[in-house]
Amino acid sequence: MALGVAALFLGWLVGHSPIRTMTTAGSWDAWPTVAGWGLAAACPMLVALLVIERLRWAPLAELHEVVERHIVPMFAPLTVIELALLSAAAGLGEELLFRGLLQDGLAAWLGGRYGVWVALAAASFVFGVCHALTSAYAVVATAIGAYLGLLFLHTDHLLAPIIAHAVYDFVALLYLVRWKRN
Repeated sequence: MALGVAALFLGWLVGHSPIRTMTTAGSWDAWPTVAGWGLAAACPMLVALLVIERLRWAPLAELHEVVERHIVPMFAPLTVIELALLSAAAGLGEELLFRGLLQDGLAAWLGGRYGVWVALAAASFVFGVCHALTSAYAVVATAIGAYLGLLFLHTDHLLAPIIAHAVYDFVALLYLVRWKRN
């Protein structure tokens, strides 16, 4: 949640609201459709998680070890409600920062024909670097950032990547700390 507050504050400082697409005229009417896009968009990411979990490719071995040694023990004690709240806060905060402020703000600042694509690439790269548990995960996270950024561009509404991100995090955490253990 702190990332969301930071994104709102930074947006205020630079004059670009990260929630611009959620508060413009007519955007409230779009929420059910956009929420549907967000839910649907979580599915390919979850399939990718299952594929990555089963791959025994060398660069992913380090990622598997980090997840088992550090991530699972960190989140295993949390209740399902706590995992849901954590996932919602991460989805909201990270999407406000990376898509709402960085991608949308940079695209507006750059303008022109290619500004949107440069902003998408930059936000995706920064998202990946910020998630660099391992070099392999930095690449995976960059791809996820690009996917969420494209979802944002497609819907022109920040709610879609927020929901996709939060749902992915929640189901992924449940899988890693609950279902996979049984």
